Amino acid sequence: MVRAWFRGVAAIGLLAAVLAVAAPCDAAVQGEDDVQALNERVVELYNQGKLAEAAALAGKALALAERVLGPENRKTLTSIDNLAAMYQAQGRFAEAEQLSRRALAGYWRTLGPEHPDTLTSLDNLASLYQGRGRPADAEPLARRALAGYERVLGPDHPDTLLAVHNLASIRLAQGHYAEAEQLFRRALNGLELALGKDHINTLNTVASLGSLYHTQGRNAEAEPLLRRALEGYERVLGKKHPHTLETLRTLAALYKAQGRQAEAAALERRLEGR
Repeated sequence: MVRAWFRGVAAIGLLAAVLAVAAPCDAAVQGEDDVQALNERVVELYNQGKLAEAAALAGKALALAERVLGPENRKTLTSIDNLAAMYQAQGRFAEAEQLSRRALAGYWRTLGPEHPDTLTSLDNLASLYQGRGRPADAEPLARRALAGYERVLGPDHPDTLLAVHNLASIRLAQGHYAEAEQLFRRALNGLELALGKDHINTLNTVASLGSLYHTQGRNAEAEPLLRRALEGYERVLGKKHPHTLETLRTLAALYKAQGRQAEAAALERRLEGR
């Protein structure tokens, strides 16, 4: 997951100029604020589907954090994790894994194995392995992260529920559909209560559960979930966001499987921009 430190959004200005004129102790404080602002902007760009811009800015945030705050400051480690997530989204898996392992090692040394930031980094590495088609490597990390979240934050915390979702995705990839469904349903019920029905994390779980049902041929159950996810993505992220487009593809495939060729063709025209 992509993270920023939300202590109030600072304006992103002429960072180098500000740092150059500040006193040493003020520069460190200003540097933290600037890294914070850059990471928050990375999250915004990522959520808008602007992956190339987000990755470029994440690289700048990391370079600034390393220069001003040092290699194992928490904001530096967050910047590493964010850049890893950008690379993963772009399919640059080898670079992403190197960064993700570096972040996890830093959190482990500085915060300990059960700190929420360490657990998030562990779950990020599990997600990366899943994205690389390595669910057998991902599963033990995801289970370890989830168990840690449940101990530290409780079973209904949003971060715990995201870990539940991630484990469900891994079990789905392994073909364990019953367990995946149970986990997705737990995540969905909790996220609706904790974050609301239109939050991006809730919508992601709606879409994932719909995709699971479609994979199983349970299209009557899949369709309302996929339609809900699509409508939510369009409202929250826009019609061109990758999540929106992927849900369109899945819904078009569902309509084809049901012999609803005209409806499938209409969605495919939307995908083609017509």
